[in-house]
Amino acid sequence: TGVDYTHEDLVDNMWRNPGEIGNDANGVSKATNGIDDDGNGFVDDVVGWDFGKNDNKPYDLHKTGFQLLLGGNPGHGTHVAGCVAATGDNGKGIAGVAPNVKIMGMRFITEEGQGTTEGAIGAIKYAVDNGAHILQNSWGSEGDGGDQEASQALQDAIQYALDAGVLFVAAAGNGHQGVGYDNDTDSRPAYPASYPHENIISVAAIDKTDQLGSFSNWGRNTVDIAAPGVAVFSTVPDNVYQDTVIDIPGLITAAWDVTSIAAPHVSGAAALYMSLHPNADWREVKQAILNSAVPINAVQGKVVSNGKLNVRNLVQ
Repeated sequence: TGVDYTHEDLVDNMWRNPGEIGNDANGVSKATNGIDDDGNGFVDDVVGWDFGKNDNKPYDLHKTGFQLLLGGNPGHGTHVAGCVAATGDNGKGIAGVAPNVKIMGMRFITEEGQGTTEGAIGAIKYAVDNGAHILQNSWGSEGDGGDQEASQALQDAIQYALDAGVLFVAAAGNGHQGVGYDNDTDSRPAYPASYPHENIISVAAIDKTDQLGSFSNWGRNTVDIAAPGVAVFSTVPDNVYQDTVIDIPGLITAAWDVTSIAAPHVSGAAALYMSLHPNADWREVKQAILNSAVPINAVQGKVVSNGKLNVRNLVQ
């Protein structure tokens, strides 16, 4: 759903497209000059691209309060981005798992919570073509959508990332009506997490007591690891921080309990590992993450690693 690229805890860690930034001979900024300076097919794509509205503002448009009761985006992308890369040691808010990594802002799901496979493919290809090392994918569907052509196109895009050596981290899925299920055996496994591409790391969600979230999908063969994804405190648009999606006293309170929030912890961990091992390829990074996992009872036999993310083990 994009990212609030003006958020106080994210703005310093936003990726800036070097081909679209600079001054002309008169000292005038070229960042938004209406010209495709770098010739990549996207005009003024300074922080990324919005494939939902087809413009250069991948901002995390969101709904709040009673609006959310009717559905829509609560600031999902910004919450995810904070888990990955909220700035560290700045005296503000939180610190992401990788507090000095660069965030490329991508958007293909609108504030209404709607997006297309075509938009997802565009975002994947843009990120790969513009130098992203890790694709953080907190989106998906139950089942493969029934459109074989669109499914194959999406798989081809993930293969494009694989061929370029890019890691693809994906949320394992949030079950049927919020009740988790086995991606290995269910007739409608979560995608793209359940595609067979080797560069995918599929992530289940656990709480602070190491219990599997009741909503979280699992899969001994298709889900790789567990990470924190229950009541997580992170950034949301407009310089706000929350661990609740919606809180209307006396009516409804809902926490950030989703595999969407577990996955970015793994993306942040991958970025940390890459910072220490800049020559490591995606395969080494994935293997290091899984090998350093700490076994926990809740996911024994339910995920490939039988355990949860442990960043200390990973970086040591």
